[in-house]
Amino acid sequence: WTLCHPNCFPQLPHQIDSKKLLERYVVVYFYYSTNGPSWQGDQYNVMSTTSDVCEWNADTSNQQGVYCNSDGIIDRIIFGPDYSMDGTIPRALGLLTHLTELDMYDLGLTGSIPFEIGLLTELEGLSLRENQLTGTIPTEIGLLTELEWLTLDYNQLTGSIPSEIGLL
Repeated sequence: WTLCHPNCFPQLPHQIDSKKLLERYVVVYFYYSTNGPSWQGDQYNVMSTTSDVCEWNADTSNQQGVYCNSDGIIDRIIFGPDYSMDGTIPRALGLLTHLTELDMYDLGLTGSIPFEIGLLTELEGLSLRENQLTGTIPTEIGLLTELEWLTLDYNQLTGSIPSEIGLL
């Protein structure tokens, strides 16, 4: 699954772009961390072994999936209730440093919000609303200086809102 079909990386193995390989790894890790094989909405080309991750979004009608910018780098991940995911948000998402939008709402995700979210310094929008997330809101969200909107409601988060968020 990492190198996939030759259509994904037509170059020889030593010429594979390490950024694309890392992105593919992170998205596949995300897929399995959220019980991907049981996604009800997975008719949208996610996990195709014959295409680049930028094509894992065939659901253009409601804009869910993995999206890339004009340079072919993942910049948005959007999944809603059509997918019926469960599982946890993987810490590895913090490696997708060019994300501008991470929207995973009403999916049944559990566990805590990983502090690695703070590595997504280009993030403009973050929505993890209507899941079953627990624990506290990580202070690292305060590192997201480009953040324009944040929705975390309808979870089981505890504690106070970190003061770092007020500095955004």
